[in-house]
Amino acid sequence: RKGFIVLDVDGIVPDNSIGGSGCGAFEDFIGIVRKGTIGMTFGPDGSMYIYGSYHGYSDGTTNDPTQRFVSRLYGLDVGVREHEQARMAVYPNPCLRQAGPASSHITVELEEMPIQGMLLLRDALGREVAQQRVMGYQNTVPLHGLGGGVYVLELWEGGERRAAQRVVVQ
Repeated sequence: RKGFIVLDVDGIVPDNSIGGSGCGAFEDFIGIVRKGTIGMTFGPDGSMYIYGSYHGYSDGTTNDPTQRFVSRLYGLDVGVREHEQARMAVYPNPCLRQAGPASSHITVELEEMPIQGMLLLRDALGREVAQQRVMGYQNTVPLHGLGGGVYVLELWEGGERRAAQRVVVQ
């Protein structure tokens, strides 16, 4: 679909959604014609950038034939309420369990202190396996009795999930 895909509000790709949209061809230095995006990333201000091997693009709202390799997307309104995700560092990750009755823990560092924040740890099936109130910018979450596997650590504030990060326990 020329590097772009458009979804309607139900998550369906309409047959006529792309039309003239997409990326233009780019011939690399050895003569191979390439056309398409490789990925998308967020900038520090929350804006979105696409990158790939292309020359010129049209996303249905912007047509810029001079763009090459990296383009900032403007005017994206996807109909979903966007919010800034809190910054949370979790380490060590992966976490090694110790032998014996004492097991390891993870340390969670927060950039901002949430009001009445909670840390929830969920297993791969989404079941809550640990819960702890945020006590400061740095928090220690014990992993007593948890088996090895992938977990998700969530930061909640005011009934809303503000951040989530995968934690691997070995």
